[in-house]
Amino acid sequence: MIMTDKSYERSKYLVVGAVICIIALLFPRSASNNYKYNLGSKWTYEDLYSSIEFNIEKSDDDLKVERSELKESSPLVIKSIGKSTTDLTNELFIMLAQNDLSSEQNTALTSFISDAYNRGILDDNVIKRSEQRLYKRKSKRLREVDLEDLQTQSQFYSNLQIRLKAMGKRLPIDMSRVDIPASLEIDKTASDNFLEEQLTKVKTVKGKVNKGDLLAAKGAIITESGYDKLKSYFKINSKTSEKGRSVFVIFIGYLILTCLIIGVLLFYLRTYFKEVFNSIRKLLFILIWPVLYAYAVYFIEAHTNLRTYLIPFCLVPIIIKNFYHERLALFTHIVVILIASFISQEGYEFTFLQILAGIVTILIVEETRYFNLFFQGIGFILLSYLFGFLGLSMIKEGSFSQVDWFSAIALIFNAVLLLLAYPFIPIIEKIFGFVSAITLAELADFNKPLLKRMTIEAPGTFQHSIQVANLAEAATEKIGGDSLLVKVAALYHDIGKMKSPKYFIENLGGDRNPHDTLNNFESAKVIIDHAKDGVAMAQKARLPKKIIDFITTHHGTTRVEYFYRNQLNDEPNREFDESLFRYPGPKPTSREQAILMIADSLEAASKSLKNPTGYDIDALVDNIIAGKIAQGQLDQAKLSFSELEVCK
Repeated sequence: MIMTDKSYERSKYLVVGAVICIIALLFPRSASNNYKYNLGSKWTYEDLYSSIEFNIEKSDDDLKVERSELKESSPLVIKSIGKSTTDLTNELFIMLAQNDLSSEQNTALTSFISDAYNRGILDDNVIKRSEQRLYKRKSKRLREVDLEDLQTQSQFYSNLQIRLKAMGKRLPIDMSRVDIPASLEIDKTASDNFLEEQLTKVKTVKGKVNKGDLLAAKGAIITESGYDKLKSYFKINSKTSEKGRSVFVIFIGYLILTCLIIGVLLFYLRTYFKEVFNSIRKLLFILIWPVLYAYAVYFIEAHTNLRTYLIPFCLVPIIIKNFYHERLALFTHIVVILIASFISQEGYEFTFLQILAGIVTILIVEETRYFNLFFQGIGFILLSYLFGFLGLSMIKEGSFSQVDWFSAIALIFNAVLLLLAYPFIPIIEKIFGFVSAITLAELADFNKPLLKRMTIEAPGTFQHSIQVANLAEAATEKIGGDSLLVKVAALYHDIGKMKSPKYFIENLGGDRNPHDTLNNFESAKVIIDHAKDGVAMAQKARLPKKIIDFITTHHGTTRVEYFYRNQLNDEPNREFDESLFRYPGPKPTSREQAILMIADSLEAASKSLKNPTGYDIDALVDNIIAGKIAQGQLDQAKLSFSELEVCK
């Protein structure tokens, strides 16, 4: 579907608006206490005394554990099963009726059983469930039952056996302890109500702090109890300071700041990187980084006890630099850090260290395609982190012993996490349709199918491509362009010649020229079609679009001059369509494409020189470039005259 200018503008600003809102929603809604602290870290500020009297609140985890333990140990409420003691006694006595008992034995056994049921016989499962206390309702109140007064079914079964044995009698053979009817059972409703009543009595505070008490001493390690005091103190202070403050107004303030930061980024893109600003896909690639890192900082600080220093912020300039200019990589990195600083509690040291590390990343990390160089770059980033952190700590603390080594360890893990850039770059490349240095380096391998075919089917073209690649790479490197891209593009720019290799002079060798059997129009068509055939081969091989663009533009809209002149000479009076001798284009739209066009023409034209001198070469270069300029082939190439002079 083709997107119109208006629909594109709407989509672009919809994306920008969504990004701003998502980020603004993560900002805190309350006033900051201006103190940054963590459990186990050192209190780096002056001694802090409480300005109010307050209770120390238990943490959610502490309350959860306490309530869980209470549920495990909560007493059970028992009740009678509904039968009278007499009925239960008779029920059991009938089961024993087969024993031939004397009148005295009957009386003694009846008394024994009645006494047991009067005290209470519990189902074995009541005790198996837990060893907690038992309660029974008496006079509308729950009173604890002495377990010594009760028997379980198993205990009564054993005692009954002993009593009968003393009488010279025995239990029926088919009778077991489970046949003993219990007189008491669990009252589930009453037990649950009792538990709920106990849970409501759980205290949510675990201490009290008086006004003027010391909360944290400078240089002291923040223990768990100290952390709870600080957390409760700042929470209560925050609530007090928030009286009369509007959460909505606070949100609007953060929204304004987000709009300002993102707006500056958009203005920068519109001014210096219009190809990014004018593409939804490329714009989304840039805007997604502030969102991802804002959420990372929010999650770390809101839901964990980890330090924000763990987050590998330098992934941003490393990855963006792989696809765009280092200036854009650094600018985006600064935007990410500014937004993260609003959400983080780490303070100005965090902002300083991350911006410093981003600058070092831009200066040091050049090639992610070479793992050893990439690893060295990460080493320099780590050193900048550690020395920067050490310097800040020495200024702040004035002592090595007061350095927060926990944060230093977090920075080491941060540097290790930068290795994720290596697998992330190819993934991002596939998602957004970019081309990385890693992919380009792979495509430059002569064992790649298309290049391997060319060495066999069109060896002359292959040698020509290598020479063009060397020329174009050297010139592009001099003006600070993407030399690897132009080198790889040069290797593939003439792959279309493999369809009819003998029609191109570099592959002819000593064979007869097949153009001798064709007229000028047919010969021109074969030559012109090599660009179209190259595009088809490249698409079939799934080469990146960036490479395919070089194939379509390396001749621009120039003419096949040799056959065009032949036609004019052979039939001077015949009128014909000049476009039949002209490449369809388009013209080069980048510096790299323009350099490849010039290098291709120069390499081909230089073969016509016999024993050339330096003057001859200079004249050839001047003529070729002047011709391209005169024909308007470099009009859209974004190649300045000063850069063109360097290339010459």
